[in-house]
Amino acid sequence: MNKLATVFTLLICGATFLFAQDIIVLKNGLEIKGKVLEITPTTIEYKKFDDPDGPTMLVPKSDVSMVKYHDGTRDLLEGKSSSSKRKWRSTERSDERSVDSRPNRIGFYVDPLGFLEFGPMIGTEITIKSRFLIDASLRFFPLGALSYVTEADADDGSPNRIAGLGISGAAKYFHPLRGGGFFVGGALEYSWWTSYYAQDKPAKWQKDEAVIMPLATVGYKFRFRSGFFITTGAYLGIEIPLVDQWYFTSIGDNTIHLNEKTLQPAGMFEVSFGYEF
Repeated sequence: MNKLATVFTLLICGATFLFAQDIIVLKNGLEIKGKVLEITPTTIEYKKFDDPDGPTMLVPKSDVSMVKYHDGTRDLLEGKSSSSKRKWRSTERSDERSVDSRPNRIGFYVDPLGFLEFGPMIGTEITIKSRFLIDASLRFFPLGALSYVTEADADDGSPNRIAGLGISGAAKYFHPLRGGGFFVGGALEYSWWTSYYAQDKPAKWQKDEAVIMPLATVGYKFRFRSGFFITTGAYLGIEIPLVDQWYFTSIGDNTIHLNEKTLQPAGMFEVSFGYEF
């Protein structure tokens, strides 16, 4: 768990350095902060630093004196200005109207890290107006390694098998940066599962559980121009038991026992991979 936390922290901190800004210096002294995408014979294409998911902007190359890149290198550009400041701004506004900024998206993802925790997840995520993320997912509790660890019994050890499923929904606020952005929000998950013990013995038993988990979430989403994305994050909250009972079966004895319902802390890390349209 500590190793996962370290990896997550390094990913978040590294994003700050990975997405440093370029600066386009105009001949009139103005500076444009953004991400330079391409320099053509006549124009410079870039994304605004404060709107990385917005439209691709254009500035006439003849209006630019120098480009300062985030790695410290510089390009000195030559040529006389063939357009005024007013003409450049007109071109920028026209380009905003013609380029699709994709403020609304839908994506699908899978979280394989769940195989090491409480089950892998598959889900869909909808981006609304570039700032809000709506998420719905399924978690396969029986496929998680920690599921068997947490359900281990003092006498019979780990269960022979587990059957169950989790359904969750989340709402997040997304702060876009170059190449991705940070998010923070909340999630609600309903999970139910049955653990089977000592199935090869005359006296066998099973435990039925159902919980609801309100969770807070925070993380970073890396977006690529191809539509591929990687989400790294963490969930933390509480586990509220709804059902907690076990059944004991042996020769001439079938009993049902109810356990005391107590709140438990809940949490997990996320590293998911997906594609959005």
